[in-house]
Amino acid sequence: MVTKIKTCCLNGLKRLLEGLSKYVQFLQHNRQMLYAIILIILVPLILAGNTFFVVDGMGKNMDYELRLKAELAGSIIATYSSDILDKQESIQSKLEEVVNQSLYGTIRQAEVLVPEGDDYKVFASTDTERLGEILPQWHYAFVDHEDQAIATLFTTYGDAGEERVWKVVTPIHGSDADTVGLVEISVSTRHIDVQTRSVLVKSFIVLLGSVVIVLLLIATNAQLFEYAVLFHKLKEVDEMKDEFISVASHELKTPVTAARGFLDLVQQQIKEDTTNMVGDQVRGDIDKAVQCLDRLSELVADLLDVSRIEQNRLKVAMELISMTQIVDEVVSDMKLTAENKGIFLMVEKPSVDVPEIMADEGKLRQVVTNIIGNAIKYTFEGRVEVIINTTWESVMLNVKDTGIGMSAKDRERLFEKFYRVKNRKAKDVVGTGLGLWITKQLVEIMGGKIYVDSIEDVGSEFTIEFPIYRPDGKKAKREENHE
Repeated sequence: MVTKIKTCCLNGLKRLLEGLSKYVQFLQHNRQMLYAIILIILVPLILAGNTFFVVDGMGKNMDYELRLKAELAGSIIATYSSDILDKQESIQSKLEEVVNQSLYGTIRQAEVLVPEGDDYKVFASTDTERLGEILPQWHYAFVDHEDQAIATLFTTYGDAGEERVWKVVTPIHGSDADTVGLVEISVSTRHIDVQTRSVLVKSFIVLLGSVVIVLLLIATNAQLFEYAVLFHKLKEVDEMKDEFISVASHELKTPVTAARGFLDLVQQQIKEDTTNMVGDQVRGDIDKAVQCLDRLSELVADLLDVSRIEQNRLKVAMELISMTQIVDEVVSDMKLTAENKGIFLMVEKPSVDVPEIMADEGKLRQVVTNIIGNAIKYTFEGRVEVIINTTWESVMLNVKDTGIGMSAKDRERLFEKFYRVKNRKAKDVVGTGLGLWITKQLVEIMGGKIYVDSIEDVGSEFTIEFPIYRPDGKKAKREENHE
């Protein structure tokens, strides 16, 4: 029996710990929700604490001020009474006047006491029934000892309920500085307490209203917690996607390169075969396979570039290079492609020497190839003009075409990842929508700018601009990581 009880307790404790562990893990992965819960608890507590301390401090300050006024009144009466202790009626009338004129009736009672043997006798009082009453000396021994006004706060209970009262006893000094009597004044704090409670109630009503508003706001925007969790999950998925693209691209690159090498070998053997054993159909199929592998190789290369750029692993080697030389080489490589489509590809350069720029040669060649290749791809007839211009500050490359163009809506999203122009003429053009996104990233990494102007069914003009390199003591070439 004992063993079963121990087993049940251990299982229950284990489940409790597992539940707490899962809850802690959930809060660790969703810190925004944890912060929100803490704020929900802290805001009302801070408001309540602030209200309490402000009201409590205000009450203490008012008590202190009331005590000072009572001591002042006692001091004035003591000074007034020191020379006329033999005139009871004058002192009696003065005490009644002080009590009657007190604001909100805060002075409840005032008395003048004179020594009577070892005790004190009530010589004058606003409570006439107490006249002549003998009071024990030990009640006022502390006044004789201190020889100064003494204030005591105590609570009374009567028909009007609980009431706090300041009792201030002030000594009356004679001409020889001896104590010849006492002035006792009782000052009520009821009015102050009523005002303090009123302020406190109003403050807590405001506090309650604030808490209700906060809770309603949280309840109304409860979806924010869901959005926070969803955003965190999407971020994780996006990171997993980037990692998958990186791994998949590297894994695809090797077999694609190998297959392309084998096809090149087959094509070379076919060219060297003088027996013509391979028919035209087979030759055409092999050419198509080569084209498909080339497109796949371009896609893998694009995916690798995307992965490197997004993970800040793209290395650039900045050096002084000639834009004119890069453009001439790219145009020469692409002339055959343009001629096969019946497109006239031309280059226009300034008559003066074009200044050098700082860029990565391989990356700049990729950018120029993408822009000119894109113009040829989307131009079905007409021409593609490649124009190099210079200004005082920059070298500009303009690529104009007479292609399909694009609308203003397409221009706004042209450089987005995976976005492609959507119209009837572009539907048969193959592509992934990554080329221009990669191009823009490369241009900006190298310190340049790229922009486009286009009219649908008329053509497009892409402009790339790089600042001219001016000697300022920097090295002509440097290796750096884009981060």
